[in-house]
Amino acid sequence: MPPSTTTRPPVLSSHPGFSAHWRRACQWLLMAICLAGTISSVAISPAVAQVDGAGAPRTVDDQDLATILRKLPPSDRVATLSTMMRTVGRANPDKIGALFLKTPDALPGPLSFQGGPEIDRLVWARFFTGAIIDVGNAASPRPIVGYYNPVLETWLITQWDATLPLPKVERSYLTQTGALKDPDAGLSATQPVPGWVTAWRSAGLVPAIQRETQRSVAAFENRYQPKGTDAITMPIPSLVAKVSARNLHTRAGIMAESLEKAIGTPKRQVLVDQVLEALRDSDKARLQAIPGSNGQDVLIDDVLALPQATRAVLLPSAAMSAPDGFAVLAVSAATPRIIVVIEIKGLAGSPRLARLATFDSIGGR
Repeated sequence: MPPSTTTRPPVLSSHPGFSAHWRRACQWLLMAICLAGTISSVAISPAVAQVDGAGAPRTVDDQDLATILRKLPPSDRVATLSTMMRTVGRANPDKIGALFLKTPDALPGPLSFQGGPEIDRLVWARFFTGAIIDVGNAASPRPIVGYYNPVLETWLITQWDATLPLPKVERSYLTQTGALKDPDAGLSATQPVPGWVTAWRSAGLVPAIQRETQRSVAAFENRYQPKGTDAITMPIPSLVAKVSARNLHTRAGIMAESLEKAIGTPKRQVLVDQVLEALRDSDKARLQAIPGSNGQDVLIDDVLALPQATRAVLLPSAAMSAPDGFAVLAVSAATPRIIVVIEIKGLAGSPRLARLATFDSIGGR
């Protein structure tokens, strides 16, 4: 199979508020937005395939949703809509309001304090592209759906009105694991930097992310029981929510900056792109031709064992620098709990692939 060609997306804006790492974020996220329309329906009803595929985020409306939902049992409708909301959010977050919100203020407002709506859109797209979904109080007429991004370590907690023929989000807020675990902790439970970023050097990259994700999911499910029937109105911790929104903006910038620092030269970018493109194309021979691919930590077969739909939309989300190298975390937009680690070493001489592996951020739950 001939190598695929990748057209590099242009910089979205020359706005003076855009730093170098935000311009880089624009490039990666524009690629995510372009790819999102090609993502296949994953683990949801076949009836939803028509709105979870190409072009759907731009064309679906309330009438389309109502038609689809009539084919589903009531218990599946919120789960279906919440998955669709993530699909729309990663491709075209501007459309969430019209499709999924009961009132315009049901979703947190602008996240940025200097970048304007364009950066807000990029932050939301980055968030939803890597967000896993958990459901609490599923048996309630007002279930809770949590969207959690393990790389950004941020929750969007949404409460849905399932009594409507077309369920909608009626309340939501952004928060972090500490505040979710201990609502009385206040601002002391919010941090601008994800916990795994400070822990990975001592704990290891994969264990650090898995530990934080498992703690976070456990905190959500302890507060909102998966099969719970609680229908009380979800409280909104306003100050924590505002600080968490600011921290999400900061964290998205940190991750974009980490990519800029690690893959900031054409030589490094080409090597990472070669790995990602070969994985998308299921091209084992091309992976084996990459320098370093015969190392014991380069688990080509393990990564190729992932479904092709998962590998087709692996998007670099963060990078960690190490002595004479760096490691890139590529998240699958189709299955966000799956992350592929691409580690490159030998930067002082000839860069080589030192590690290629995949892991489940929830730990195989």
